[in-house]
Amino acid sequence: MRRILIATLICLFIFPGGGGADSGDILWNYGLPTGGSYNSYPYDVIVIKEGLPGAGNLLITEMHNRRRVIEVTPDYVNGGGAEKVVYDNSVKMTRSERLSNGNTLIVEPHEGHGRIWEVNASGSKVRKWYDADAEGKGSDGALDGDIIKDGPYAGHLLVTMRYSNEVFIIDKDNPTNRLWECSTGSNPVSADALPNGNIVIAERNTKKVKEIRLDGTVVWEITGLDAPYDAELLPNGHVAIIESGGYYSSQGRLVEFKFDKDGNPVKVGELITGLNYPHGLDFVIRDDGRIDFVIADTCNNRIFLAEGWSSTTPPGPPSPPIPLTIISIANQGGVRRTVMLEVTIDSTTGLPLPNTMNWREMKGVPAKFR
Repeated sequence: MRRILIATLICLFIFPGGGGADSGDILWNYGLPTGGSYNSYPYDVIVIKEGLPGAGNLLITEMHNRRRVIEVTPDYVNGGGAEKVVYDNSVKMTRSERLSNGNTLIVEPHEGHGRIWEVNASGSKVRKWYDADAEGKGSDGALDGDIIKDGPYAGHLLVTMRYSNEVFIIDKDNPTNRLWECSTGSNPVSADALPNGNIVIAERNTKKVKEIRLDGTVVWEITGLDAPYDAELLPNGHVAIIESGGYYSSQGRLVEFKFDKDGNPVKVGELITGLNYPHGLDFVIRDDGRIDFVIADTCNNRIFLAEGWSSTTPPGPPSPPIPLTIISIANQGGVRRTVMLEVTIDSTTGLPLPNTMNWREMKGVPAKFR
């Protein structure tokens, strides 16, 4: 049993540790050059995954003014990094992705025409993956796209059409053939396919992120969010979400959720706050298994790496209850009294378990506490 000597009678609780004082610290910052009224407006950032050309580098999509995709080899030790232009164009772009053949997928969502292109290493277009005009969706314009990595539709294109509230999968061999589709809540802004085939969708106007099966049933949903723009399912089963907070509001933040034993989402906390209309989110895994986050802080014109509090290791079984003994020595009316409290603490909540508190007065002070 744990024995603690205190000078006065107090209530003592042991609270479980959080993420540590350093969680949320900015470890690396990449402030892009500015120019024009919109500056660079980095809309999205992707960490190129292992096994792909340029693995570990960042693909940054600038939406306004320069309207380009750049690849950055970050120097996390000294700051900054080496930069090269992957694609430079006159129309707005919102997303980019490195493909297994070394080419890059580019999403052009606006200007009245939504198109998704594949460009080669020299920045030349080599394939049109999707054209909203071909489906009569040219006026919808705003869209997001991602090549599916795993599951029954691996290799095909997942498309999010935000103004018509649609998420669908396009046949890689026939861009006018939809292999799967569903209607969503208002303003879906991003979607990601999971290895099990399920889809995680962020719905900006309905203020929620959800996972759905291909038959449309909802696995879980997180509601009450503030204009969510991107969500990442982490290796430990948690979900990280970027809340944009509305246009130019500086109310953006990164929040993290876990799931209880019944599969219900539980908020872990807010890792970063005060972001200015952020959009893009990805993560990197340290050698020790800790997860750090790469964020496109759009209206602050920067990309940065924030220290996370999660590990890739899923949480194990809860720790056993903690038996605790408190010895209190106090003066009452000039009489020195010693009181002992025995209680069992819940190691998860840090609070006493019901019906475990037992008080009793002791005669004198035990020798080991004198």
